[in-house]
Amino acid sequence: MLNFTEEQSKVLPFQFGCPVWHYDPSDNGKTLRQGVVESASMDMTKPMDHKDRIVYGVSFNGKRIKSNSGSEQLSEQDLAYGSQCSVFIRPKEEGGDPLHGTILLSEKSPTDATKFVYTVMILMEGNQARFEDGVECDRIKYREVTPKHKPLEMKVEPKAEQQDVQNQQLTLVPSASITREVVPPPPVAAASVRHNDSPNLSAITCDTVTRHEGSVHNRATERKHTTTHHDESSVSKRARLSDYYGGESVSRQVVRPPVVRRMDIYVPLWLQKDRTARSDLFFYLSRCKVNQIEREANCIIEIIDNEPISSREKLTPMVIAVSPKAETPKDANKDLFYARTKIQELILGFVGNDGSKGRLMFEIGKSCNGPHRPKDSYAVRQPDPFGKCAVRWMSVIELPSEDHSFGRKTFHGDFLLDRSILDYIAKKTGCRIKLIGDEFRFPCRLCDPYVFVTGDTSSHFSDTDQAVRIIKDEINRHMRKCSWRCYY
Repeated sequence: MLNFTEEQSKVLPFQFGCPVWHYDPSDNGKTLRQGVVESASMDMTKPMDHKDRIVYGVSFNGKRIKSNSGSEQLSEQDLAYGSQCSVFIRPKEEGGDPLHGTILLSEKSPTDATKFVYTVMILMEGNQARFEDGVECDRIKYREVTPKHKPLEMKVEPKAEQQDVQNQQLTLVPSASITREVVPPPPVAAASVRHNDSPNLSAITCDTVTRHEGSVHNRATERKHTTTHHDESSVSKRARLSDYYGGESVSRQVVRPPVVRRMDIYVPLWLQKDRTARSDLFFYLSRCKVNQIEREANCIIEIIDNEPISSREKLTPMVIAVSPKAETPKDANKDLFYARTKIQELILGFVGNDGSKGRLMFEIGKSCNGPHRPKDSYAVRQPDPFGKCAVRWMSVIELPSEDHSFGRKTFHGDFLLDRSILDYIAKKTGCRIKLIGDEFRFPCRLCDPYVFVTGDTSSHFSDTDQAVRIIKDEINRHMRKCSWRCYY
């Protein structure tokens, strides 16, 4: 069983904290109980469409609990959104913005007994609202409502009348005057989850603790408070530094840790064609393997998934953000290289033995900066997945295609396998090419067919760039002569 974290549950229909109705199947759904989702797990041995593949832990004591001991494990098809549950509602028209609404009533769908339909109150502009019946569950997504807290006020209280102004004590006062005491820093956590305010943002932080010049900066536990008389950042930094430096006054000088570079690895969009594929990839990456890479690479790794709520929003690629803990550039670059290598191997395991693995290695290398990616060049230096992972210069070129009915395409590339063209490329640049696709020797089901160009690292990357230019010239020449009017 794969247990979901609270952040991972946001891709599920019923995420943690979502109020639900439980329709008891023993009496055909005549008995209802209202509860709150506490946990979720996935049985990886069952097929994707199995009704018990995802099981929810639901508490029926009227509030959320911290453990699953008081919750019942229930199937997804027996749960419906609870009364007064805040939700996003996708409009019937394609491309419309999601609407805010509230669940009023739920009932079994008349066309599919395994699904529910809802009566919802949709909030309009101002204080107006409208009601809609028969809203299908596919159009609804849980909307987490964050409670509004009273902002903190700040008061300065002197210890004694004769004490100097520089030794005044800062006091945070929520509702009454409470004197702030200097306490030792909290213990460093091994792993934590960063929660985001955005309802469609999933981000996993496997280790959010960094160290800089003797000070500890825990991003997961740091809180920012709004004040009325002092700058927000300076007050919070003074408070933290006062703790970590033995209570000494540092109000006249704010010590900032050195800036740490972050490497962003963009996962190709063709690996995230639909919501199911995107969720499977997210769960695959967020397992304990990422924690292991963090420890070995001495880095902080965050998986950021900005999943769009409506079809109108542009799909953005999943980002794997890697921040080195090392303070010297030499050690940081070494750790970033190791982390990128291991993350590439991890994603290659997800792709498997598919022809898309060459494009995957190229696009990952192209998405992040580093010595492997020369400036103003088509090529990157990466392990060749078709050549026992020997490190080579590589590049990818799109193939032209012709359209057929029902969205089918035929890709043109056989002309590049002409012996005269291959010999010319090898003689001029020393590079080799492979045509990847179902029409060629390397089947490819995850992405469109392409040309994979490789050159030895003993040569200069400019040789690979020259090979790319030769191939593009041949493609343009073919498109001008093609009777099928193929195009990019």
